Amino acid sequence: MTIQPFIPLITTIAFLIAGKGAKTAVFSGLLAFIAVVLIGDYHFSALMAMDATWNSAVLVLSAAFVIIPGQYFNELLQSQGNILGLVKWLDQLPVRRPVMALIVVLGVAPTVESLTGFGVSLFLTVPLLIHLYPADKALKLSLLSMNIMPWGTLGLATAVGAQIGGVSTSELGQYTSIVSSLVFPCIGVLSGLIVSEGNEYKFNCFAGLVLGSLLSCFLVLFNFYFHTESAGVFAGLCLTLIAGTLFLERDKPIPRWSKLLSISKPYLILLLLIIVSGVTYNFWEALAEELSIKAEGVTFNWLKSPGTMLLLAASYYHISGGAKVNVSSILTKSAKPIYSIFLFLFMAQLMYQVNMFSEMGEILLSLGESKSLLISPILGMVSGYITGSNLGANTLMMGVQSVMGEHTNNKLIYLAVQNSAAGHAVFSSIPIIVMAITISKTGGAVVNEADVTRYAFFSMLILLLAVTLTATVMGFVLEL
Repeated sequence: MTIQPFIPLITTIAFLIAGKGAKTAVFSGLLAFIAVVLIGDYHFSALMAMDATWNSAVLVLSAAFVIIPGQYFNELLQSQGNILGLVKWLDQLPVRRPVMALIVVLGVAPTVESLTGFGVSLFLTVPLLIHLYPADKALKLSLLSMNIMPWGTLGLATAVGAQIGGVSTSELGQYTSIVSSLVFPCIGVLSGLIVSEGNEYKFNCFAGLVLGSLLSCFLVLFNFYFHTESAGVFAGLCLTLIAGTLFLERDKPIPRWSKLLSISKPYLILLLLIIVSGVTYNFWEALAEELSIKAEGVTFNWLKSPGTMLLLAASYYHISGGAKVNVSSILTKSAKPIYSIFLFLFMAQLMYQVNMFSEMGEILLSLGESKSLLISPILGMVSGYITGSNLGANTLMMGVQSVMGEHTNNKLIYLAVQNSAAGHAVFSSIPIIVMAITISKTGGAVVNEADVTRYAFFSMLILLLAVTLTATVMGFVLEL
């Protein structure tokens, strides 16, 4: 068994773990790729390099067209005080403190993160939860709330992962919702343990289990019977409304709902645009396909992209609200993640061109099909943990998972395991933890960084077990 096809990935992962940064890690991986091609028995040509470049460019356009409008949308909401207003409104709700925390973790945060992505929900959850609990507890809860990632940024990682894997976004979304079905009940129980004091843990853990299970059910429902792109938004929104209604203390005054509608208007406009786009797509599908940018096996359909909806909603509020947003600052902030994503994509495309992914899949499958389905979640979790991005993880590892799945006739399971496992590891990654701690320190909070980091890592291992169990059961059922 040769390790040559693994060397570029191993090199990249090693540099990421060493904390050298994404650019350094990928450049090292590219150098390792060149060395392996020169030493090994691989055919590589200028035409292959051009194909890899073009495919990467089309894929990164899909990401950039969501990232930049998403940042633009978030900057507008911050400058107009919508996020701060939402924090204040939730704080006034007559709901027991532990239950409020569970609603934020399993309802509010998934809704906001699904709409915006890239950790934007932390700007809401960290200040709100620090108001409820000590900083360490608040940060742990905030990190757990980031586990909607496969549906974050209107399902961007799932959409790009589907393109790489050669399946539809809806198919990958449906299978991912099943693979992730045990994850959210686990998050609910973990959150219940954090917020419990004394003998409260039984009720809080049970409430977390029920709410987490409800969120999983809603995700499955909206992925199968609606649009994957907005499934996370509607699942989180339904969970928030139902939990708020169930646990509301009715003998106490409730803040004005009109105030909430006013604060949430930008989100509601965005939701409306997404719904209208999905419902009317059949009428302008031909135009969208005609104007789309295509490469080998990948397409950037910019009219259908959630970035278009984000841009329309943000532009409307920019014009009507008169808020001043520094566009150059947004472009500067967005440039680094987009550049890093392109580098990951480019390396992955080069490896695909010389059939390294096929070799890797065959080597892993030689260990036995039963073992390969146990290895798949580990590959997904490792890629999510080291990149700090569901999208980056999918571009790095989806090719390997696709090959493994094709050889076992369970391709969608392997793709969904990658999408799910990577997405549920991102919350424990160093970039997300640093972002959460930075937000908390803005308010003067004192945080035990080592304790928070350690907790996130061990929580990730629990979620890994949940994904592995579900994937194993799915594989067994489909073989019957």
